[in-house]
Amino acid sequence: MKKRYMSGIIVLLLLFSEGPKAIVFASYKKESSAQTAANAIKKILDSENIPINTMVEKRRKRYLVVSDREPDSAQRMKIKRALANLLGTKRKKRRAKKVARSLKAVKLYKSGKYKEAYKILKHLRAQRLSSARLNFYFGRSAFETGHYKEALEAYEKIMRSGHNDSRVKLEHARTLTMLNEYDKAKKELRDVLKRPLPSRVKANVQRYLSLLERKSAKNIVTATMMVGVGYDDNIYNHTHLGSTRYAGSRLENNNTRISDSFHQEILSLRHLHIFDNREWAWDSSALFFNRTYRDHDDVDVLQPSLMSGLRYSDENKSLYIPVVYNRLWFAGEDYMEMDGMRPMLSYLINDKTSMDLKAVYLAKRYIRTQDREKDSELFGGRVGINRLLSKKHYIAGEIAAYAERRKRGERKDISYNMFSMGAQYSASLFAKTNLHTYGKFEYYDYLKNDPNLNNRKDMRFRLDMDLSKEISENVSLEAKYSYTKNNSTVNLYEFRKNVMSINLSTTF
Repeated sequence: MKKRYMSGIIVLLLLFSEGPKAIVFASYKKESSAQTAANAIKKILDSENIPINTMVEKRRKRYLVVSDREPDSAQRMKIKRALANLLGTKRKKRRAKKVARSLKAVKLYKSGKYKEAYKILKHLRAQRLSSARLNFYFGRSAFETGHYKEALEAYEKIMRSGHNDSRVKLEHARTLTMLNEYDKAKKELRDVLKRPLPSRVKANVQRYLSLLERKSAKNIVTATMMVGVGYDDNIYNHTHLGSTRYAGSRLENNNTRISDSFHQEILSLRHLHIFDNREWAWDSSALFFNRTYRDHDDVDVLQPSLMSGLRYSDENKSLYIPVVYNRLWFAGEDYMEMDGMRPMLSYLINDKTSMDLKAVYLAKRYIRTQDREKDSELFGGRVGINRLLSKKHYIAGEIAAYAERRKRGERKDISYNMFSMGAQYSASLFAKTNLHTYGKFEYYDYLKNDPNLNNRKDMRFRLDMDLSKEISENVSLEAKYSYTKNNSTVNLYEFRKNVMSINLSTTF
């Protein structure tokens, strides 16, 4: 709220035992300005030869000038003009300062420094920012920094002032979308489409409206299908070392590394049922993975996975608590099943940084009687940090700890503790081409060991590189390379492998 002088001066004539006294003052809420006004009044009274009994007295943040005589009408007019000039000068200075800050804010916004622009414009807006242009930039800066409610208020203020151009209404619709006000957003977009628009803008608005129609639906079904071919140079994970020691004797490794080509197919399905408040949903997904080798069907894999649970989402966080079920067919035989829970929490720290928290509990059960000794329980958690460096560059890091414990039997290769660290880098290159790289280090400490072998501890390093090209809106081509190297205190478990594949995927 602006602080200003009263429209006129106030004169109180008081009677004291020693005679009448006049209190002359102009009210002003800011203390320093009130004192300046009082000094201006004093100067006028001095020039008019009106004796000052008390020069300045503070009364509830007002400065009073007490004189021995009441000013006449002409003298009052002089005081009013002096105060008006004083106020006008201060207004000009404030206006110039506000203009300079607003120009700086717009410059910051146009250079992509939305956070800095938002802070300046928020301060100016607190001073009753009335410019439609500056309110627009404040709305855009607030939107880009995740302050969607403030952005909405800015656009609605613009529209209340009579500025209802198409750009404002489009930004208003985008903001409503981020606040899950889909019906209001669609109404805004339909109003914009009734106006004369360039053909390109109209096509973009129609595309966004179609997207919003799908997004606002209560039941959303998506599917992704991928087919590909590849090559694995060590299908059995055989050691690359020539020998190992067992019970004090050196044993020669007679297993050679075997390579083979394969084809693979992946089908991913997801159904999202959104409740009326748009924040709660039931999220279910299914994944079917198949890999078939050309010459060695004893390593063929078929794995369906199911996940279903309640999801909560707002503008800053997402919580998902699903139950999971996996089934594995290995070498054409029903091999293993897993079930449990995978709760996940994602939290937006700021407009560029987010954090992921994941936990897991899985019970593994082997189907064949001779494999029952491998039944186990897996549990643990993961913490990840994700950072958007720019519109084209993204990094992420994670740490995780897991433990697996056998349920029965004497197997020496089941129970272990595992710690891992991973990092990811993604970049948009050119012509709708994207690069994804992922590196991960894992440390395994096995708790039960064969007394004839050293205490087994594994250190595994994996590097994945993925180059994808968007062919059309829903179709992409991917080239992928994966390298794995496992070092172990037991030579028998040391190996390295390279896997390459080319995949074609479509989403519908």
